[in-house]
Amino acid sequence: MKKLSKATTSKTDKEPEEVLDDYKSIIEIADEIIFRTDIKGKFLFANPATLKTTGYNEDEFFRKIFFDLIPPEYSNPVKDFFASQIKNKIDRTYFEFPVTNKSGKIIWFGQNTILLKEADKLKGLQCIARDITPRKLVEQETLMLAKILEQTTEMILITDRQGIVQYVNSAFEKITQYSKWEILGKRADVLRTGETTQKYIDEAWEKVLNKKVWHGVIKNRKKDGTVYDEELTMNPVFNELGEIVNIVEIKRDITEEIKQREALLQAEHRYKGIFDNAIEGIYQSSIDGKLLTANKALLQMLGYESLEEMQSLDISQSLYVNPDDRKSFQKIMDKDGKVIDYEIRLKRKDGTEIIVLENSRTVTDLEGNVAYYEGIIQDITKRKEAEEKFKRIFENAIEGIYQSSIDGKLMTANKALLQMLGYESLEEMQSLDISQSLYVNPDERKSFQKIMDKDGKVIDYEIRLKRKDGTEIIVLENSRTVTDSAGNIAYYEGIIQDITKRKEAENSIRMLNAQKDKFLSIVSHDLRAPFNSILGFTEILLDETSEFTPEEEKEFLAFIKQAAEQQLNLLGNLLDWSRLETGRIRFEPKPTDLKSLVDKSIVSLKGNALKKQINLYSSIQENITVNVDENLTLQLFGNLLSNALKFTPQNGSVWVDIDDSGIDFVKVSVNDNGIGIPPEDFDKLFKIDTKYYSRGTEGEEGSGLGLALCAEIVQKHGGKIEIKSEINKGTSFIFSLPAVRKSALIVDDNKGDRSLAMLYVQQAFPDIIILEAYEGYEAMSLAMSRIPSIIIADFAMPGMDGLRLIQELKQQPQTQNIPVIIITSFESKADAASLIQYGVKEILIKPLTKEGLQKAIVKYI
Repeated sequence: MKKLSKATTSKTDKEPEEVLDDYKSIIEIADEIIFRTDIKGKFLFANPATLKTTGYNEDEFFRKIFFDLIPPEYSNPVKDFFASQIKNKIDRTYFEFPVTNKSGKIIWFGQNTILLKEADKLKGLQCIARDITPRKLVEQETLMLAKILEQTTEMILITDRQGIVQYVNSAFEKITQYSKWEILGKRADVLRTGETTQKYIDEAWEKVLNKKVWHGVIKNRKKDGTVYDEELTMNPVFNELGEIVNIVEIKRDITEEIKQREALLQAEHRYKGIFDNAIEGIYQSSIDGKLLTANKALLQMLGYESLEEMQSLDISQSLYVNPDDRKSFQKIMDKDGKVIDYEIRLKRKDGTEIIVLENSRTVTDLEGNVAYYEGIIQDITKRKEAEEKFKRIFENAIEGIYQSSIDGKLMTANKALLQMLGYESLEEMQSLDISQSLYVNPDERKSFQKIMDKDGKVIDYEIRLKRKDGTEIIVLENSRTVTDSAGNIAYYEGIIQDITKRKEAENSIRMLNAQKDKFLSIVSHDLRAPFNSILGFTEILLDETSEFTPEEEKEFLAFIKQAAEQQLNLLGNLLDWSRLETGRIRFEPKPTDLKSLVDKSIVSLKGNALKKQINLYSSIQENITVNVDENLTLQLFGNLLSNALKFTPQNGSVWVDIDDSGIDFVKVSVNDNGIGIPPEDFDKLFKIDTKYYSRGTEGEEGSGLGLALCAEIVQKHGGKIEIKSEINKGTSFIFSLPAVRKSALIVDDNKGDRSLAMLYVQQAFPDIIILEAYEGYEAMSLAMSRIPSIIIADFAMPGMDGLRLIQELKQQPQTQNIPVIIITSFESKADAASLIQYGVKEILIKPLTKEGLQKAIVKYI
């Protein structure tokens, strides 16, 4: 070698030549790695073994320094080691470290390093190393195996052929509580409990010594006496001759596993009982629509006799009424991994349909993919039928039904309650605060809640509510609390009945009874008073001893006649008032010409007017139609005109005038320029219990009941009566009568359809008055008060439907002749004939057209 030759021929070497040649030969043939470096690590020479081990040729090798061969992760430790040797002047060291050969392979050196000095001055390093890579690999493998044995959670025990323990790992010490020093060199008999028989142990050893692996379960005891179940595997270990030298025992404490396995078996048995005996259907199905398993309840629910029969079916085609529902179900399952209270329609084997409620989930495999579905199915067909039944009852009930939260929010309400309170949608009412928006007195809500908290219910609870338009109503409430599973109040629910009219009727009866009591006390006097004159003058005339001239007797008879006429007038008015109050006079309003009624009344009183030379006339020039009872209205005009003639002096005037500017009513006034009435007496005029009595301008008598009767007649027609009067200037009695205008009443619970019909009518008849109603009860009330020219009603409505509305209209004299047009969606001739039989004029089939509706209306308006 070139470098070596130079080194070996150096003149500094004082050895004899032959000795040097021997050293050179030894170095060249040596297996050891021999090289020399200066103190900076530059190579000065290297033997062939060095080049062979590192894989470099001479030129490549001598261009490197020693530290170039060290892997980067070991560079600093190696540098530090040799720097320390040089610094501390340690003549000889031994160090093991890795180097990287030319191909990048790691080779471990076990190196002796000698400091080279010349005249006590350090010149370099002489290195002699061995390739210890095979030993290092064995050490690493041994270390790794030792770590595995120590870190494994399973107990490892190694014995010789006789069962003497040679090794135990940490897991053995931890689990058995015996230290290695208590068990090494001994047999493991200390662990025996006696529960595992010696025969069983001997059979295990016999099998292992026959060069086979044995596996089984035995009972062992820990140091503290605890008995545990041990899963044991015994493996024979062979030498190079195939002879058994050791036995490796791998032990595992499976006490908890056995308990869990037993618990699992018990749970499986228990859950199998639940599965088989559950009332609800339980299933597992594949994602491609095949049933994997199902319990008896599901088979019974769907009408199948065996699981095998159902497993042959395609779920979407054979069980779903609508196969697309299966796709919707799977979309939800793919997205959410479950369905909760999922309602679907399934079909039984016999084809009948059922409604079910499903709660299911996806089950995934180890990779997270959906493996199958499983869930519970409940047949809710009967419940749905009951819900539908109660829903119809709820929607069609006449009384209002509701549920509300304890903090004062409406949760649900039926149409009757919406109508009662004047709202068109549930959403509108749900936005309200009940106590502030519905109660006339919000504190009554607190009183209501106190009773509910105490008693859990209210019975016949009377309160005042306000409608959307602000009008007040009186209601009777019967409600209860509904509690949750913890017994806390969840919400209130109840029934509300509008008793406003009943309360008004009760008040009217009370007032009427009071009026009658007062009336009887007054009339008892008035009925007796005329008899004073009648009886007195009759007794005088019958007295034969009395001597009166014919003129005096005639005067006495005139007094008797006057008293009798007064009595007759009083009895007549009293009889009329009584009949009107008790309903014995039939009230039959109908469209009537007002001018003709007034003219008839004037003609009947012309004689009285001529006697006093009073100008009695009417200023009504045009024909105006009013909806009145003709007989009662004639009596009204007769009483008022007679009254006016009585209190008007000779050459005065009495006349009738009208104001037709109103929409619903015509104002009529009966006027005179007579003596007038004092303002303080105005309140007495129309009351039966405070009879107002005064003589006419020529001493005419009156019953004092005429004006009270007039007020009753006007009120019967829905109008009002008032008085304007000045002393010595005259009096006007002003009252209102219902006008008959051209009007159309549109009845439909659907706001959109109702608005469309109203628009069609308005476009064709701009002058017509449009009335609208939500349903039949409201329509009937409007028809009675407004007498529309025509009624256009939907057939299907909540509460009172179209057919019942027609029947009610025909039963009332004032509405029986109103033409009715029905809008419906059916086309049955039988149904149409039935409606026509009840008096329907026209039947229009939906969808409603503008031309069809206008063509039907024009026939009757």
